[in-house]
Amino acid sequence: MTTNPQRPPAGEPSADLLTQRLMKLLRLLDGQVNELLAEHGGLRILQWRVLAQLTGAPEHTVRSLAENLSISRSEASRAATALVELGHALRRDDPADARSALFVVTDAGRALYERIYPRRVEAMRRLMATVSAEDAAVFDRTLEALTTQLESESASPGRLRTRTGRRRRAG
Repeated sequence: MTTNPQRPPAGEPSADLLTQRLMKLLRLLDGQVNELLAEHGGLRILQWRVLAQLTGAPEHTVRSLAENLSISRSEASRAATALVELGHALRRDDPADARSALFVVTDAGRALYERIYPRRVEAMRRLMATVSAEDAAVFDRTLEALTTQLESESASPGRLRTRTGRRRRAG
């Protein structure tokens, strides 16, 4: 009898399989978001996520965007700058730090967010309706526990690892 190298023995979880399944889910979710964004002006996913952050607070620095979204500062800066160029955000000098800029959402950016967000919520409701409320709660707790564990393993206190593997200061 041969075993499939992709599958662990019965009853044993596979870290690689878990990673593959999570990546597939993420690709499918991103594809769904891409389709929606294409219908409403063609923002990229990261620009959408930055726009969502900007609508939730009066202002953000590149650092706060990066930390909130678990992305690098350069990714946050590029997305925020693109939103400024598209007229969805404004860039202002930060009076507290001359080396930093503050980003704020414009009326056009808020209007775009308010057009797209209800459709995102509805899509997530449809998706989550395929599982029981109990399973959804277990899934949420499991994701939180796994995230917390990985953050504690991969970072020294007060430091987070970016997607490029570099460490950045949290908080």
